[in-house]
Formats: sequence, structure tokens, C-alpha cells
Amino acid sequence: MAGKNILLLSYRDHRGDGVAAFNIGKYLHDSKYNVKMVVSEKTKTDTFIVTPSPSNKSKSLTNTLYKKLIKKISKKFLRTYQYQYKDFDDKYDFFLDQEVNEHFSAESILNAITFTPDLILVASIHDLINTTELAKIRLQTLAPVYFLMMDMFPLTGGCHHAWDCEGYKSGCKNCPAILNDQIKDRAGKNFEIKSKNIRQTGMNVIALSGRTLEQAKQSLIFKDQKIFYNINGFVDQGIFNDYSRDYAKHLFKLSKNDKVIFTGAEHVSNERKGFKYFIEAIKILHGLLSDEERSGVVVMIAAKPEQNEELLRQIPFRTKLLEFIQDDRLLSVAYQAADVFVCSSIEDPGPITVSQALACGTPVAGFYMGSISNLVKNNVNGYKAPLRNSEELAFGIAKLLKLNEEEFKLYSNNAIEEVSKFSSKNNFLKTVEEILNN
Repeated sequence: MAGKNILLLSYRDHRGDGVAAFNIGKYLHDSKYNVKMVVSEKTKTDTFIVTPSPSNKSKSLTNTLYKKLIKKISKKFLRTYQYQYKDFDDKYDFFLDQEVNEHFSAESILNAITFTPDLILVASIHDLINTTELAKIRLQTLAPVYFLMMDMFPLTGGCHHAWDCEGYKSGCKNCPAILNDQIKDRAGKNFEIKSKNIRQTGMNVIALSGRTLEQAKQSLIFKDQKIFYNINGFVDQGIFNDYSRDYAKHLFKLSKNDKVIFTGAEHVSNERKGFKYFIEAIKILHGLLSDEERSGVVVMIAAKPEQNEELLRQIPFRTKLLEFIQDDRLLSVAYQAADVFVCSSIEDPGPITVSQALACGTPVAGFYMGSISNLVKNNVNGYKAPLRNSEELAFGIAKLLKLNEEEFKLYSNNAIEEVSKFSSKNNFLKTVEEILNN
């Protein structure tokens, strides 16, 4: 199906969700699709990435001043025109005005791409376009529209992470993310607008993990979707593989006999990443191992430098601290230096690190959440513990550390095979081709 026109929408091309969207766009571009990735924040030089000209509404004085302010003032202090950070519970990452702000118009988006798309993929679009304008693009082009579940935003009235809230199943009434009673109904109103636009124009969703697949099927907006796809993110196995395992430990100045536990995140202090439970599990692990076993364990952490000191004080093993790794090839070698990768996330649509570690042949331990829910299998390629159960997580880490050479090789091969089947570039491309053929 090379040669088909694909429009990819993402409000940025950098950091987290933006990088994930960029990787999708680049792979499609390299696979000979005619791709345009439309962003409001362009930082990369790739020619397939474009920015639209502002619509008349987004040129208005209010929006212009607001956008200048938002660049200068942290979103922690200003989320909307009238309401302050204190009006929201920040853990939900809630956006109040997404559906009532136009941002960019359908016309400006289509003018930026200069073709009629055969498929529209929608990543994170806050500050780029709302669903009313997106519905106009859908009706004008008749192209199928698929939201990529980078998080829960496609399903909700404004939050990116719903935690234990199940409002997305019934209409987002009485939203726990909104602490100000005067605007408590806004999530429900946002939901109504979003639901109407998506359902009436036949837009769909693609899950990026087993967990998000479950949520999409249960959501009020998408529950009637006929076919659900799950691409589990996707991993470039040309980069993330086990080809460097023989010398990976040496590169990080580790002994070949060290048993390395690798973990990390850009923001380990983020509650969603569950590092509280990781620390608990590591302390419990210390008691599960013999003195000889403890002496061989190294905990390797990749995080922002300012976050490392607090972590260090709480870990009862030798530690190896790395700055947060942004180079994929170096990150691949870090996974290969590890005997187990631990993902302690307690609210996460992925993360992609799970698939990356498995692709490198490194067993993964973590909670039943995100990608772990369906990619990690006990006694096969890793260990998944019940959510927030630090004792079970510690047990799983210990089990993986104690694998003998033959057992580790079996787990490692199984890990690579799982990614090849369900989280590879080829699996993603197959999904795109299937959608285009329907």
C-alpha cells in the first residue's frame, strides 16, 4: 500500500508522546507512504513534518496572549484562562478547554498537507486541534480516522490518566480531576462534545497496549467500534536487539558476573511511575537474597540527575547512576547490560520501555499495567505482579536474577519473539495496511 497518503496529527514532535508520534511518522515515511505530520511545535528538520498557518480564531487577541503566557508560565500555575492549578488534581493531567478552544482549524490543517489523506492517525492533539475541527476533516476527506491511545485522552472528558476513575464508561460526570465545584460539570460537557463528534463521524481508536485495549472496549465513546487493533507501541528491532549483550556490561564498567537490575524514567518522582513501590520491592528483595547473592547485585538507574540523590539513599545495593538516556542505541546497550528490567508503573498506557527491553532479550518485571499486562508472561519472558504489590514484585525480580544461563537464554529468546510478533514495526505496518484495505 506504499504511495497512500497518511496524515499524522500530533501537537509536538519531541518529548514522550511527541517522540512516539515522530517515530510512527518516520517509519511510515521510510516505508514509502506519503506522510505529513502536522504539529504546532516543530523542533525537527524532517521535511515530512509541517506546521499549519493559524486560523482566524487562533489569531484572536485572547488566544495570542494566552499562547504567549503559556510559554512563560508553567502549566502548573495556569491551565485555563480563568482557573488556576489549585482547581485540579494534577495527577490526572486534565485539560479543561480542549473541546471549546479551536487551536487550528480544519482548513489550516488541510492547507498544510496539500493532499487528500487516505488515512488520518491522531496522536496527542491538545493545543493542536479539537474534535469538532477533526470531524470536519473526516467529513471533508472521508478518510478513516484512528486515535492512537498514547494515553486515555481519546476516551475522556479531559484527563490523560484516569487512574481508578471509570467515568469514561458513562460520560465523565462528577470528575475527580476537577476540584472546583463551579466547573465540576465541564468534563461531562467536554465528553458530550467529543463523543458526538467521534461517534457521528465514525472515528476509531487503536490501542497501544493490552491495558488500553481493555479500556477502549469498555469506553462509552468507542465500545461499538467493530474491529479493535492493538499495536503495543512498536519497536525498531534494528536498534533494540541483543547483538551487543556480550560486551554491554563492559561498556557500562560492570563486571560480567554482576547481576544488574535496570530501571528508570524521565521523571522518577512522577506518581504514575510507581518508584515508591520499586524502592519497597528492592528493600524486600534484599531480604530474599543470601549475602553472596546480594554482593553481586547492581541497581542501574537512568533518571534526571537532580532526582538521583534521593534514590541512592534508599537502595540497599550497589548502584550505577546514568543520566536519562535519550539516544536509542545507547539505551539499547543499557537494556542488554541488564539481567532484568523493572517497570514499576502503576498508571501507564505503555510504557514503550517494556517493549524495548524485551526486544533486547532482557526479561521484564513489573505490575499488571500497560504493556506488561499482555506482553510479559510469568515463567516465559518475565514476571508481572498484581498492581502495587511490592512483595510480589520483589519475588519476581529475585526469580529472574536467579535464572541460570540456560534458563536466562530461554527467557531472552521468548522476550524477543514476543516483540517480533506483537510489538514490531512489521506488526504496526500490517495494521496500517489492514485499515487501508478495509
